Amino acid sequence: MKTHKPQGDAPSDELLLKARRHYADISCALEQALAQLDQCDDKEKRAFSASVQTHWKSFLNVYEREVDLEKRDREHAGIVHGYAIDLDAARVEVGRRLACLRRVS
Repeated sequence: MKTHKPQGDAPSDELLLKARRHYADISCALEQALAQLDQCDDKEKRAFSASVQTHWKSFLNVYEREVDLEKRDREHAGIVHGYAIDLDAARVEVGRRLACLRRVS
């Protein structure tokens, strides 16, 4: 019996790529704001703090979506422990072994 690991792009891969790009844009904007934080007043620092919270929520959202989509894709593909069982090859192997048993008996 053979096992194989599915390859190729799932529809969810494009969605994840888009979410990662969006998250990267947010991250770059926060890095730029962090570099200018020393020259800010208290009101701007509070706004920056709110941005950090939003950034963290975005990160968690992207991560949760990635986990959910990966789990769904794996379940849909029938993957167990990182590999999918090739049922056609398993049927052929069982048939071959049964034929060998018939010849012996």
